[in-house]
Amino acid sequence: MIFTLINESELNHIGDVGIFITDKMRIIASDQKFKKKTWEKLFHETFDILFSELADESFKRYSNSRKKFSGGFLLSQFEVVAYGIGYNLAKKIPVSKVKTKAIKIWSDSRYTNWSGSGITATRRLPKILPFGREVFGSGN
Repeated sequence: MIFTLINESELNHIGDVGIFITDKMRIIASDQKFKKKTWEKLFHETFDILFSELADESFKRYSNSRKKFSGGFLLSQFEVVAYGIGYNLAKKIPVSKVKTKAIKIWSDSRYTNWSGSGITATRRLPKILPFGREVFGSGN
């Protein structure tokens, strides 16, 4: 929820991600106007799309040379794909060609430069969240 609709301007001021998430979750938990049903619907919509388009390949590395997804769960892939799809659905922007787009991110330096090991979430998120929003928006 937090990273799906966070303003891009706020991404550069996250600091420690654990503290940031905890603080945001406390705000959500105490918000009497929090729209639980809306967020529940968005969650289901996002993961229904992922299941139908990518299934267990949703958050794995894509090998251009082998032409397939493989390996285990990658947090950076989750951040780009799930949050990118969720953001667009929340904004009522149609999401399509999910598998094609998930494959394409692996040949885009905006993703590969910021998704490798050793890059902290504090540095990675301001770069790849806007990228995921762009990639999974309609017309891309």
